[in-house]
Amino acid sequence: MNSPIDAVAFASELIRCPSVTPASGDVFDKLEAALASLGFTAHRWLMGEPPDGPTENMVAIRGEGGPHFGFAGHLDVVPAGEGWNGDPFAGAVVDGILVGRGANDMKSAIAAYVAALSRLGPTNGTLSLLITGDEEGYATWGTPRIIDWLNERGIRPDMILIGEPTSVDSLGDTVKIGRRGSVNMWIEVPGVQGHVAYPHRATNPMHCTSTTAPNSSRPRTSSSRRSRLRRAQATSFPAAPPPSSTSASTISSAGPTW
Repeated sequence: MNSPIDAVAFASELIRCPSVTPASGDVFDKLEAALASLGFTAHRWLMGEPPDGPTENMVAIRGEGGPHFGFAGHLDVVPAGEGWNGDPFAGAVVDGILVGRGANDMKSAIAAYVAALSRLGPTNGTLSLLITGDEEGYATWGTPRIIDWLNERGIRPDMILIGEPTSVDSLGDTVKIGRRGSVNMWIEVPGVQGHVAYPHRATNPMHCTSTTAPNSSRPRTSSSRRSRLRRAQATSFPAAPPPSSTSASTISSAGPTW
């Protein structure tokens, strides 16, 4: 059995790879090397073009048959931004705390996966790590493409643990049941442009949207505003007169004579 892997040291090693989304390359090399020492076979591939790619994905598998227990996560991070007291990609331990971009979300979790596996003896069934390099960004070529890869090969984990940070007050105090799926929807609601002085001639699509989705938050309108709107809508405004015309002979230096 190999020597146990230290979770903090390995997390620091991953943080030292500046894997700003979409990520590929060095950070995956380090993860693959650690898993290879534990008997995992890694399958890696690149997909996509800028700006939402290229993205690297990895499926690392050990064993066969059921039950199949998977770990899922991502190695990409958001840009470091400003306000750091040191190098955000140094992976330093300061006052007993690991500091760096990705320490919380979620290189420490992936390091914990590997550290736990290094302490696990022989097992029945299948263990896998499903790791993407694109969760923080467009996610076009991330987890959905890993699912495609698994489906093409008839691989279906029985259970998956996702190491996204969910703690509230102390480490591990909250474990959440993952959602069964999600849907992204684009809704087009037609409207009619208008001027605020003539609200009765315009159609605000937001009001139609609030009627279409009754469980959503409706636009709030004050009572005085509603009264003005009702008065405006009840008032019959005459059509604007056509533009006046005048001849050049009636125009003086003082302006046109009407």
